[in-house]
Amino acid sequence: MPRRSLPIIFRPLHRAAAFTVIATCVTALLTATAIADDAAKEIARARDLVEHGRLADGIVACVACHRDSGQGDAESAFGNLTGLTESYIAKQLTDYRSGIRENRVMQVVAAKLTDADIAALAGYYSKLEASGAKSPLPEPPAIGVTLAEQGDAAREIPSCVTCHNVAALAGNDTIPNIAGQHALYISRQLEAWQTGARNNDPGSIMSSIAKKLTADEINAVALYFAWQKRKAP
Repeated sequence: MPRRSLPIIFRPLHRAAAFTVIATCVTALLTATAIADDAAKEIARARDLVEHGRLADGIVACVACHRDSGQGDAESAFGNLTGLTESYIAKQLTDYRSGIRENRVMQVVAAKLTDADIAALAGYYSKLEASGAKSPLPEPPAIGVTLAEQGDAAREIPSCVTCHNVAALAGNDTIPNIAGQHALYISRQLEAWQTGARNNDPGSIMSSIAKKLTADEINAVALYFAWQKRKAP
C-alpha cells in the first residue's frame, strides 16, 4: 500500500508570542543601528583629529608628525604607529596625558584629549595597514643581531625577541610591535629608558636593560628591528 504523508499543520503564534518575536527583532535592529552609528561617529572623530586637530584646544593634526599613512618620519624620529595594537596606542596616549610618559609635544596634545578622543585615535591607527621602512637601510652590525636574538647572559641582558618576538610580532598594551619601526625612534626610546625620561613599563624592565647598553649597541639593536618586516598584530 502507498504510504500516506501526514499533513503539515501551521499553527498561528499566540498574539503575545508574536509580539515578543517582533519586539526582539526590532530591538536587535535598533541595537545594530546604534552600534553602526557609534562606529561611524568614532571614525569621524578620529579622522577630524588626524587631519585637522582641534586648534581651539591646542591639539595639532596628527598628520603633522605621523603622516596620513601613520608611518611617521624616520629622520625626525616620529614613530610609526601602524602595526600597533589598539590597547597599546590607547595606553601610550593615556600615559602622555597623565605625564607618566614624557614628550614635550605629545604631552601638550594628549593633555587636551578626552577618553573618547583617545579611544577613537587608538582604534583608527590600529586599523591602518602595517608598513615599515621604504628606503634602503644599512645592514645592522653583528652586535645588534646578537643582542636582539640571543642577548648577553654575562651582562644579564635577555634577547630582545624574548618579548618583542619578531616571528610572532608580540603586541599588547605594554609590549609594542617594533619590527619595522624607525631606527632613530627606537634609539631615542632606548636612550629615554636609560635616563629615566621614559619609565612606563611594568617592573621597569626596559630601564634595567637599556642602562646596560652602550650607545653603539643601542644603535645596532635599533637598526636590527628597523630591518624587520612590519606586520599587523
